[in-house]
Amino acid sequence: MGGGIGCSVAHHLAKLAWKNVVLLERKQRTPGIIWHAVGLIGQLRATTNMTKFAKYPQELYGILKAETGVATGFKRDGSTAAALTTERKEEIFRQAAMACAFGVEVEEISRKEVKDCYEHLEYRRLTVHVYLPLHGRGDPSNIILVLTKGAR
Repeated sequence: MGGGIGCSVAHHLAKLAWKNVVLLERKQRTPGIIWHAVGLIGQLRATTNMTKFAKYPQELYGILKAETGVATGFKRDGSTAAALTTERKEEIFRQAAMACAFGVEVEEISRKEVKDCYEHLEYRRLTVHVYLPLHGRGDPSNIILVLTKGAR
C-alpha cells in the first residue's frame, strides 16, 4: 500500500528497527488523491480514541523535520464552524462540547473577530462561530517525501 498511509506505515516500521521494509505503489508516491488524507489535518473525531489518533500526525509532523532535515509544510491555521440557523447553532455547540471533553481546544469567537478574519463572509446573519486553533494543513507531497526519507 502506498500513499500517505503506506508511507506512514513504512516510516513507523523503520522507527521500530525493521530492516526489510518495502513500499509498493501502483504508479507514483504522490498520485494526487492524498489531499483528503493528509492535506487537511484536524483533531476532532467522533470518539475519544479517534480524536487521540487524529492528534498524533500533528505531533509527528513537527518531529519529522528535526529527524530528516526536510519540512512537511504543516501549518496550524485553525478551522472554523459557523451557524446561520438555530439548528446548526445547537449542532456546533454539541461539537464544541465534545471537543472540550476530548481535550481539543475550541473557542467561540465574536462577529467582529469573524469580520476581521473573513472579510468576504456575510457575518451579520451568524448565530455562532467557533474556532479550533490547532487544526492545520500540510503539503501532501512534502509529507510523503519526509515519511519515506524517514523510513530510509
